[in-house]
Amino acid sequence: MKFNNIYIFVSILLVLVYILLLKNKLENFSNMSKSFIIIQPINGLCDRLQTILSWKVLADILNKKLYIYWKPSTQFSHQKFQDLFINNFKLNFINDNTYKKLITKVNKKIILNNDFKHTVKTFTQMNKDNKIIMDGLVIKKNKKFITMWDKRKKEGNKFLAKNTNLFYKGYLKSFDEPNIKFSKIIQKKYHLLKKKYTELIKKVTPAKPLQSQINKFVQNNMLKNGQIDKNIIGVHIRRGDTYKQFRPIYKKFGMYLKTDEQYIKDMNKKIKKNKNVKFFLATDDQKMLQKFKNLYKNRIIHFPQTFYQQVCKKNNCDLMSQYKKGQHFAVIDLYLLIKLKQIIGCYSSGFVRFYLIRNNIKLHKYMTNTNQG
Repeated sequence: MKFNNIYIFVSILLVLVYILLLKNKLENFSNMSKSFIIIQPINGLCDRLQTILSWKVLADILNKKLYIYWKPSTQFSHQKFQDLFINNFKLNFINDNTYKKLITKVNKKIILNNDFKHTVKTFTQMNKDNKIIMDGLVIKKNKKFITMWDKRKKEGNKFLAKNTNLFYKGYLKSFDEPNIKFSKIIQKKYHLLKKKYTELIKKVTPAKPLQSQINKFVQNNMLKNGQIDKNIIGVHIRRGDTYKQFRPIYKKFGMYLKTDEQYIKDMNKKIKKNKNVKFFLATDDQKMLQKFKNLYKNRIIHFPQTFYQQVCKKNNCDLMSQYKKGQHFAVIDLYLLIKLKQIIGCYSSGFVRFYLIRNNIKLHKYMTNTNQG
């Protein structure tokens, strides 16, 4: 009787093992047979985050496998995603060998460059697209308009077709990428894509060593009676590439970049309203930090960090072609900012937009309240 029980137990165990092996084999086959998207995010920290998470949302809706080819690029450093964030989303990062194998199976490519010329071209197209969509709400029956819309829709559909293996190198959210913005899936699921993207942004978590530094700084510098001090206001001042080299682009498209004087004006207003106000200053520019420390003395709080200054030569100020070290400090600054109830910054900044999402603040409301509309 005892032998029979053991025999039955072993038989059941073997059957379960067989089922698990078969299940894994079927899943692997399913993954192999799936079409896929490879993304290679470029530019700075927030551009890379928005690219990865928005394309993940799109890949999930399309039931495509997503591969992330995370490489150093200009305006970033050699730091890996895992050095900066916890991989909460089971993101599939691939190495050079896997990339070389997969890229041979790609049949559609979208490649963006972040130099001045190509950025102007991309921004121009995005502005045109937004106008087309706004006009479309009014002139849908116009034959010329319908022809143009249908053409863009067909082009977009090809990139996202069921059997298409797509390679995307760029810095835009999937639902803002001009090549696919008019595709059937983007137009039909636009609000869902934005919603799910927002949900993912809210779940992004710093790597444990960085979170430990964030917690320690908060404990020592930002608490009052066990809570975040309400007198502390966040200030984000990015200089480097965005201010010096991108300013003409932003100006061309009516986008807003604060000058030092405008920051000072906004900060002085806060002091008039609250004599106890302090400012947590997040900046990538050591000279900027020193300038504001000289102006506001003990009102300035900042995370101690190493600054890696970019070199801007008088006759060749090509900051976009340079690497930008110290991304771990950027993550720490970002997550210290989002703990505060108010922020002074530019609405066009990735940092500010990340802050707004994490604090459930609508972009248009922030723009209106800060006179950036």
